[in-house]
Amino acid sequence: MKLSFLILILIISIFSLANCTTYSDVLKHKIEIDTDKLTYSLSKECIEKDKNSEYSICIPEITLSNYKESFINVKSEKCQKFYTDIDKSKYYPICSKNPLYNEYLQMQVIKYIKRVLEIQCLLDENNELCPLALCDIQGGAYFNDPLSNNCRSKQCTDKLIEIYKDLNLDQYAALENLSTSNVKYSYNKLTSIKDSISYVNSDTCKKLQKTNNKNISTSSAMTIKFNNILSTI
Repeated sequence: MKLSFLILILIISIFSLANCTTYSDVLKHKIEIDTDKLTYSLSKECIEKDKNSEYSICIPEITLSNYKESFINVKSEKCQKFYTDIDKSKYYPICSKNPLYNEYLQMQVIKYIKRVLEIQCLLDENNELCPLALCDIQGGAYFNDPLSNNCRSKQCTDKLIEIYKDLNLDQYAALENLSTSNVKYSYNKLTSIKDSISYVNSDTCKKLQKTNNKNISTSSAMTIKFNNILSTI
């Protein structure tokens, strides 16, 4: 039986963000979703409805080939309403009857997914993907210290700060409390998250910024790698 699209995107978002942040150990270790328990509890009708939901565009698997269209959808009025609506069950009337699936419709879980999607939608002054966005979309592949590289663009940094402001302990608690997840965050790991947020607000990060918008380049190495990736598509 195919895994629910909503839950698949959550799993992807956890692992991709884990590989692209200075607090990767917070998300990378002891993360396991019991997909068998979850998937086999869902009816075929639920799987089909989930797959063909008109709101699947609001929780996309963003790739280098679809990111422009995905960004438009994520930022659309329709999707913004979906993210903020407290009652998600009306969007998934069949699947929401399943208690395990319904846990993934919690406001805090959806907020977490939304924050990850917003990170993947980060664009710099030249309307190009920010280093952290590029790394996250690629699942952490190809890049070294993307958070520091992200600091090279003021726009990338400012937007990331705004997103980080909306990441809170309630979202991590919601991930911990999923019946099909063994996610556990220790005090030290949560402190690491705060340290990462502090870093993008720090003078160290600000010193890496390039202020010439006409010639701004978040990282020449990142650009070369990005072009190489695109040439293979």
